[in-house]
Amino acid sequence: MLGEARTEFAGLLGATVKAFPPAKLGPGGFVVPGDPWLERGETVGTFRMRLEGVLLFRAVNNETATDAINGDVVTAVVAVENSDEWKVQTVSAPYAVSQEGDNAKYLAVQITATKPIRL
Repeated sequence: MLGEARTEFAGLLGATVKAFPPAKLGPGGFVVPGDPWLERGETVGTFRMRLEGVLLFRAVNNETATDAINGDVVTAVVAVENSDEWKVQTVSAPYAVSQEGDNAKYLAVQITATKPIRL
């Protein structure tokens, strides 16, 4: 159930977003558990699951990266909000990331969303 929810959330965020962190960073993104990952729901046996989608953009130049971030973030937020159960909680400001041993630089944006689940 938890894995299926991660895959569903990744699909809402975009075609190149993986349901798990990749071994090597690249454009697209991935999903990780949020904090807290699970919270007690409103009724017995229900929980609220929190996931974070990390969208990655190649930091080629500020104008190109800004346009890509704006478009992709809006598309992802609208897709999540238009789903039946997922709700966006926060969207971070873009921040720089890189991977040790790799010269590529990326800008990342985290989209945190929750979904009610029954375990």
